[in-house]
Amino acid sequence: MGSIDKWQCGCVSATGLERVRYFPRQLLTADDLRLDQDYFREKQRRHNRFLHGWGVVCGLKVLRDLNAGPLAITVCPGFALGPCGDEIYVGDPVGYDLAPIVQQRAQSSCTSTSASAAALTSGPLTVMIRYRECQTRPVRTPPIGCGCDESACEFTRIRDGFEICAIAKENETASPAPPSLCEIENDIEGKFPPMPPTPLTDWVQLATITLNGTTTLTQQMIDNDKRKVLFSTTQIQYQVAAGCTSTTAAVTRSKASLAEGWSNSTRNLFGGTTGPASYYQNSAGVLYLEGMVQHAKEGNEETIFTLPDGLRPTSLMFFQVVGGAIIITPAGEVIAKGEDGSNLGTEPIALEGVAFHP
Repeated sequence: MGSIDKWQCGCVSATGLERVRYFPRQLLTADDLRLDQDYFREKQRRHNRFLHGWGVVCGLKVLRDLNAGPLAITVCPGFALGPCGDEIYVGDPVGYDLAPIVQQRAQSSCTSTSASAAALTSGPLTVMIRYRECQTRPVRTPPIGCGCDESACEFTRIRDGFEICAIAKENETASPAPPSLCEIENDIEGKFPPMPPTPLTDWVQLATITLNGTTTLTQQMIDNDKRKVLFSTTQIQYQVAAGCTSTTAAVTRSKASLAEGWSNSTRNLFGGTTGPASYYQNSAGVLYLEGMVQHAKEGNEETIFTLPDGLRPTSLMFFQVVGGAIIITPAGEVIAKGEDGSNLGTEPIALEGVAFHP
C-alpha cells in the first residue's frame, strides 16, 4: 500500500480534529464511534463560536417566582450560545431558589452565629447558565470474566442539558470591541478581523440581582439588561428588510466648508436631488459623508474640505465612489482623485459611500 504524504493533501495537525475512515472488515470499538461524535460536535462548536459568537439569542428572562419562596426566581424558556460554542436550550420554565446561596454567603462572612438581614443580602448576585450533559437510560451489562460477578450498569444515552447558578460577582472589565465592518472594509493597510479571545469561562450571564438588604425579592431588584445579546440571522434579515438598520435617533449634520474651486453640484449622478456636502456621526460613532461636489477645473488631485479634530481617521483611508475616488488623511483632508487614478475632471463626484470610524 502506498503512503500518503500529509503535506501533499494538506492534512496538518493544527486543526486538532480527526474522524474515522471506514473500510471493509474494519474492527470498530466504542472509541471509534465516540471519535466521530466528538468530531462533528466540535465542528459545530467552532462554527457557532467563529461565525455567530456567543450570548443570549432569545428568552431566558429571569423573573420573580411569587409562589416558590421569598428569594425564588424563574428562568423563562429560551436559547443561548455559550462562549465555547455550546447550544443552551431551556424548553420550560425552571425554578431556582436564591436562599441557600445567600445564607451560605452570610455564614462564611460573619463570625456571629446569627447574621442580620443586611449581612445575608449584601452585594449583588449574578444569575448565570451554562451547557451541561446528563447521562440517562441505564441498562445492565454482562459481567467480564467467569460470569460470577454481579451485573453492572451503563448509561446508554447522553442528554443535552444546562446548569443554573447564582454567585457574587464583581463587575468585569469590558472586552475591547472588535473592529466595525467599515474599518475592516476600508482599511488600506490590509488588516483582518482578529481571532476571538480564548473563552475564560463557559457561563452566560442572564441577570443581576440586588437585594438591597432585604430578604424578600421583588421584580424591580432583577436587572435582565446585564446580559450579552446575540442577534439571530432571522432578526438581522427582518431588520434589513424593514429598512431600519440605521439609528432612529436624530443626528446633526455639519455643512462642509469647501475649499476654493469646489462647489456643490447641481447635478445628481444618482437621479433626483442631493443636499450640500456635509458630514455626520451616528450613535455608533461611524462618520458619514454626504452630498455631491464638482471642481471648476481639471487637475491631478484636490482637497475638497478638511474634517475637524475628533472626526479624523488614524490612518490614510481610500474610498472608490461614483465619479472618482476619495482619500482621507489623518490630518482630516478629504481629497478627490479621478477614476482609476486619472486626473480629476470637472464632472460631479459623490461623497456618498464614504463611512469610517474615527
